[in-house]
Amino acid sequence: DFSDNEIEITAVSAVSGNPQDTDIAIGYFQHDPGKNWQCLWKETLIPVASKAYKAKTPVLYQDMNWHDDWRFWQDEKVIVKGVAKMRRSSLYGLILQSVLDGHGAMVGRVSLIKKQLNNGELRPWPSENIQAVESGGYYLYQSPSCKDHVVAMHFCHWLTKLCSEEMRYPPICLIAKKQ
Repeated sequence: DFSDNEIEITAVSAVSGNPQDTDIAIGYFQHDPGKNWQCLWKETLIPVASKAYKAKTPVLYQDMNWHDDWRFWQDEKVIVKGVAKMRRSSLYGLILQSVLDGHGAMVGRVSLIKKQLNNGELRPWPSENIQAVESGGYYLYQSPSCKDHVVAMHFCHWLTKLCSEEMRYPPICLIAKKQ
Protein backbone atom coordinates (compact mmCIF):
# COMPACT_ATOMS: atom_id res chain seq x y z
CA ASP A 1 0.00 0.00 0.00
CA PHE A 2 1.41 3.39 -1.03
CA SER A 3 -1.30 5.62 0.44
CA ASP A 4 1.11 7.23 2.94
CA ASN A 5 3.72 8.07 0.29
CA GLU A 6 3.85 10.58 -2.51
CA ILE A 7 4.52 9.07 -5.93
CA GLU A 8 4.68 11.06 -9.16
CA ILE A 9 3.96 9.23 -12.40
CA THR A 10 4.62 10.90 -15.74
CA ALA A 11 3.66 9.30 -19.07
CA VAL A 12 5.82 9.87 -22.13
CA SER A 13 5.66 8.24 -25.55
CA ALA A 14 9.39 7.44 -25.69
CA VAL A 15 11.89 6.41 -23.02
CA SER A 16 15.64 6.45 -23.58
CA GLY A 17 17.88 3.56 -22.65
CA ASN A 18 19.29 5.58 -19.74
CA PRO A 19 16.60 7.91 -18.35
CA GLN A 20 17.98 10.90 -16.49
CA ASP A 21 16.43 12.57 -13.43
CA THR A 22 14.22 9.63 -12.52
CA ASP A 23 14.24 6.88 -9.94
CA ILE A 24 12.03 4.46 -11.86
CA ALA A 25 10.88 4.19 -15.47
CA ILE A 26 8.75 1.66 -17.31
CA GLY A 27 9.15 1.40 -21.05
CA TYR A 28 8.18 -0.70 -24.04
CA PHE A 29 11.12 -1.79 -26.20
CA GLN A 30 11.41 -4.04 -29.25
CA HIS A 31 14.75 -5.34 -27.88
CA ASP A 32 16.33 -5.60 -24.43
CA PRO A 33 17.36 -2.01 -23.55
CA GLY A 34 20.37 -2.95 -21.43
CA LYS A 35 21.81 -3.68 -18.02
CA ASN A 36 19.79 -1.24 -15.89
CA TRP A 37 16.49 -2.62 -17.20
CA GLN A 38 14.53 -5.65 -15.99
CA CYS A 39 11.96 -7.35 -18.22
CA LEU A 40 8.50 -7.23 -16.62
CA TRP A 41 6.78 -9.15 -19.43
CA LYS A 42 7.01 -9.91 -23.13
CA GLU A 43 4.23 -8.57 -25.33
CA THR A 44 2.14 -10.64 -27.73
CA LEU A 45 0.29 -9.13 -30.69
CA ILE A 46 -2.78 -10.53 -32.43
CA PRO A 47 -5.29 -8.98 -34.86
CA VAL A 48 -8.72 -8.79 -33.21
CA ALA A 49 -12.26 -7.62 -33.89
CA SER A 50 -15.61 -7.83 -32.15
CA LYS A 51 -17.60 -11.04 -32.58
CA ALA A 52 -20.08 -9.31 -34.89
CA TYR A 53 -17.56 -7.55 -37.16
CA LYS A 54 -17.87 -8.42 -40.86
CA ALA A 55 -16.98 -6.14 -43.75
CA LYS A 56 -16.42 -6.48 -47.48
CA THR A 57 -13.68 -3.86 -47.24
CA PRO A 58 -12.05 -4.19 -43.83
CA VAL A 59 -11.28 -1.14 -41.70
CA LEU A 60 -7.95 -1.56 -39.92
CA TYR A 61 -7.17 0.61 -36.93
CA GLN A 62 -3.52 1.48 -36.36
CA ASP A 63 -2.02 3.01 -33.23
CA MET A 64 0.37 5.77 -34.34
CA ASN A 65 2.79 4.96 -31.49
CA TRP A 66 3.12 1.37 -32.77
CA HIS A 67 2.85 2.32 -36.43
CA ASP A 68 3.97 -0.91 -38.07
CA ASP A 69 2.16 -3.67 -36.12
CA TRP A 70 0.16 -4.84 -39.16
CA ARG A 71 3.40 -5.86 -40.94
CA PHE A 72 3.30 -9.28 -39.29
CA TRP A 73 0.10 -10.11 -41.17
CA GLN A 74 0.70 -8.26 -44.47
CA ASP A 75 0.32 -11.50 -46.46
CA GLU A 76 -3.21 -12.18 -45.18
CA LYS A 77 -5.68 -11.66 -48.07
CA VAL A 78 -8.04 -9.36 -46.14
CA ILE A 79 -5.20 -7.25 -44.74
CA VAL A 80 -3.20 -6.58 -47.93
CA LYS A 81 -2.60 -2.85 -48.52
CA GLY A 82 -5.02 -1.40 -51.04
CA VAL A 83 -7.77 -3.80 -49.99
CA ALA A 84 -8.27 -2.55 -46.44
CA LYS A 85 -9.02 1.00 -45.25
CA MET A 86 -6.56 2.24 -42.63
CA ARG A 87 -7.61 4.46 -39.70
CA ARG A 88 -4.94 5.90 -37.39
CA SER A 89 -5.07 7.32 -33.90
CA SER A 90 -2.56 8.04 -31.15
CA LEU A 91 -5.08 6.92 -28.50
CA TYR A 92 -5.09 3.13 -27.98
CA GLY A 93 -8.24 3.38 -25.84
CA LEU A 94 -10.13 5.12 -28.67
CA ILE A 95 -9.06 2.44 -31.14
CA LEU A 96 -10.06 -0.32 -28.74
CA GLN A 97 -13.51 1.20 -28.19
CA SER A 98 -14.05 1.59 -31.96
CA VAL A 99 -13.21 -2.08 -32.45
CA LEU A 100 -15.43 -3.16 -29.52
CA ASP A 101 -18.24 -1.13 -31.13
CA GLY A 102 -17.81 -3.19 -34.33
CA HIS A 103 -16.23 -0.54 -36.57
CA GLY A 104 -13.13 -2.49 -37.60
CA ALA A 105 -10.14 -4.57 -36.56
CA MET A 106 -6.94 -3.73 -34.71
CA VAL A 107 -3.66 -5.30 -33.70
CA GLY A 108 -4.29 -6.02 -30.06
CA ARG A 109 -1.60 -6.03 -27.43
CA VAL A 110 -2.62 -9.10 -25.46
CA SER A 111 -1.54 -7.63 -22.11
CA LEU A 112 -3.99 -4.75 -22.70
CA ILE A 113 -6.94 -6.76 -24.08
CA LYS A 114 -6.71 -9.97 -22.04
CA LYS A 115 -10.06 -9.33 -20.33
CA GLN A 116 -11.91 -8.69 -23.62
CA LEU A 117 -10.40 -11.83 -25.21
CA ASN A 118 -11.32 -14.00 -22.25
CA ASN A 119 -14.91 -12.74 -21.97
CA GLY A 120 -15.52 -12.99 -25.74
CA GLU A 121 -15.90 -9.27 -26.51
CA LEU A 122 -12.94 -9.61 -28.89
CA ARG A 123 -11.88 -12.54 -31.06
CA PRO A 124 -8.84 -13.24 -33.24
CA TRP A 125 -9.46 -11.76 -36.70
CA PRO A 126 -9.97 -12.50 -39.58
CA SER A 127 -10.21 -16.08 -38.28
CA GLU A 128 -9.48 -18.07 -35.15
CA ASN A 129 -6.43 -19.51 -36.98
CA ILE A 130 -4.54 -16.22 -37.23
CA GLN A 131 -1.13 -16.47 -35.56
CA ALA A 132 -0.19 -14.38 -32.54
CA VAL A 133 3.34 -12.86 -32.59
CA GLU A 134 5.68 -11.96 -29.74
CA SER A 135 6.87 -8.39 -30.20
CA GLY A 136 9.07 -6.63 -27.69
CA GLY A 137 8.37 -6.26 -24.02
CA TYR A 138 7.87 -3.95 -21.08
CA TYR A 139 10.92 -3.18 -18.96
CA LEU A 140 11.54 -1.59 -15.57
CA TYR A 141 14.45 0.82 -15.01
CA GLN A 142 15.80 1.52 -11.54
CA SER A 143 18.39 4.24 -11.15
CA PRO A 144 21.44 3.49 -8.99
CA SER A 145 20.11 5.95 -6.37
CA CYS A 146 16.87 3.97 -6.21
CA LYS A 147 18.62 1.33 -4.06
CA ASP A 148 18.67 3.84 -1.16
CA HIS A 149 15.02 4.83 -1.58
CA VAL A 150 12.81 2.53 0.51
CA VAL A 151 9.51 3.53 -1.13
CA ALA A 152 10.94 3.19 -4.65
CA MET A 153 12.38 -0.25 -3.85
CA HIS A 154 9.08 -1.36 -2.28
CA PHE A 155 7.21 -0.16 -5.38
CA CYS A 156 9.61 -2.02 -7.73
CA HIS A 157 9.30 -5.21 -5.71
CA TRP A 158 5.49 -4.94 -5.70
CA LEU A 159 5.38 -4.25 -9.44
CA THR A 160 7.68 -7.12 -10.46
CA LYS A 161 5.73 -9.54 -8.26
CA LEU A 162 2.41 -8.35 -9.70
CA CYS A 163 3.68 -8.65 -13.28
CA SER A 164 5.08 -12.15 -12.77
CA GLU A 165 1.78 -13.34 -11.25
CA GLU A 166 -0.41 -11.62 -13.87
CA MET A 167 1.55 -12.80 -16.92
CA ARG A 168 1.72 -16.38 -15.67
CA TYR A 169 -1.79 -16.94 -17.04
CA PRO A 170 -2.07 -16.21 -20.79
CA PRO A 171 -5.49 -15.52 -22.31
CA ILE A 172 -7.71 -18.51 -23.08
CA CYS A 173 -7.62 -17.88 -26.85
CA LEU A 174 -3.81 -18.13 -26.90
CA ILE A 175 -3.74 -21.29 -24.76
CA ALA A 176 -6.10 -22.95 -27.24
CA LYS A 177 -3.82 -22.10 -30.18
CA LYS A 178 -0.85 -23.96 -28.67
CA GLN A 179 -2.64 -27.35 -28.74
